[in-house]
Amino acid sequence: MIKAILIIASLNGGGDYVAKMPDMQTCLDVRMLITEQNSTLKTLCIPREDDTVNLKTLFNEFTSMVREMKEIETDHEDINK
Repeated sequence: MIKAILIIASLNGGGDYVAKMPDMQTCLDVRMLITEQNSTLKTLCIPREDDTVNLKTLFNEFTSMVREMKEIETDHEDINK
């Protein structure tokens, strides 16, 4: 599922407002509602990655590295015997 961030910027320098949305379709729906209420506001939906996916990938890479190091250590011990 693609998650999204909705950024709303006012032309008169009112600043930015950011809202996290559960998915892109929800973001686009809310964007239309905001534009209908005030056409001077600029809205933008930006997809964002799920942090848990990145964490799982990082953990898997770390686990693979540890296994590889253990194999190298075992091979090295076998050579020295």
